Amino acid sequence: MLHEDSGAMSTLVPWLVMAMRVALYVVLPCAPIAAAYAISVFNVVAFAAPIPGNGLEYIGTCYALALLAWRGNRRKACACLAVVLAGTVAVLLVRSDGYLPTPVALLGILAPYCIALLCGSVVREWQSLLVRQRLADREISYRREQLRMMHTLHDSVANTLSYAVLLCRSEQGGHDERVERLVEQALKALRSDVIVPVASRIDDDGRTMGTSSQASLSDTVHGDDRSCMDDVRAALHETDERLAALGFTGEAILIDRGGVPDRQWAQLVCAIVGELGSNIAKHAVPGDYAMTVVTDANRTTIMSSNGCGDGRQARREYAEALSSGFGLRDVSAIVRNAGGIVERCVEGGEWSIAMELPWAKV
Repeated sequence: MLHEDSGAMSTLVPWLVMAMRVALYVVLPCAPIAAAYAISVFNVVAFAAPIPGNGLEYIGTCYALALLAWRGNRRKACACLAVVLAGTVAVLLVRSDGYLPTPVALLGILAPYCIALLCGSVVREWQSLLVRQRLADREISYRREQLRMMHTLHDSVANTLSYAVLLCRSEQGGHDERVERLVEQALKALRSDVIVPVASRIDDDGRTMGTSSQASLSDTVHGDDRSCMDDVRAALHETDERLAALGFTGEAILIDRGGVPDRQWAQLVCAIVGELGSNIAKHAVPGDYAMTVVTDANRTTIMSSNGCGDGRQARREYAEALSSGFGLRDVSAIVRNAGGIVERCVEGGEWSIAMELPWAKV
């Protein structure tokens, strides 16, 4: 009778172990971390039972350790690995009457557990790296968008308001002074509350102005029927008209000697022309000026010169009110980062600047 009960129990144990193991694997998707701990410990205990074919627990234990290293706590995963290794060695000692296998055989038994934990850690680090890279790319995109909007505000809105203020001052008798004050207040608020803080924040974050000419340029796209050279001519013509209205005499001209310019080159040259024209309007005394853009197959040269006046205090105060102080510096940085050269000179009451860009592409 006892023999029959023992035989029934020995037949029931494998099925019981198998049922518990299947139950743990079924629970695994619902509670992966807790189920992984339970699988690791249970498989070590089940390894002690002398059940035929009870060797497939290797696969389950390795998967559980890899899952713990991937999604669980690292220290707890290492602790679980230590328990699994110690339990496996203990079971081997019990089943072999105190005699351990050879070092090579023991290494072959324990190595899969360590490799599984290592693989889980590698996957975890890889995913963490992807997340950090995604966040960094998002931050860079956000900074580039900030930089693009700031350049739009500076190159278009702020410079246009500066011309409007200067135009009001040049014709005080025919304009309401309140209009001038309102425009000047809007310009000061734009520069002090938007442009300068954003520029300083970008500088503080290590992304110096002008580090990327492509990010600094406007994304405005003209129609296909308008060439890159037409864009530059239009920018020069607009500068001529604005300076003429302020009492300046001169001409901004384009000398085309060949080359195959692209849209990005035209945007950069237009930005440089606009900034140079704005600086003449804000800092120079009305009089003669010259601005020339020369392009050929090897380089693009932009030259500008104007009288710098006698440095009257009132003129300096006006210039400080109208200028944020980084426009020309930013343009110079863009040119240098594109591989170009910027040279300035003040001599005999005349201020001049020359910029040279390699090729007709940037």
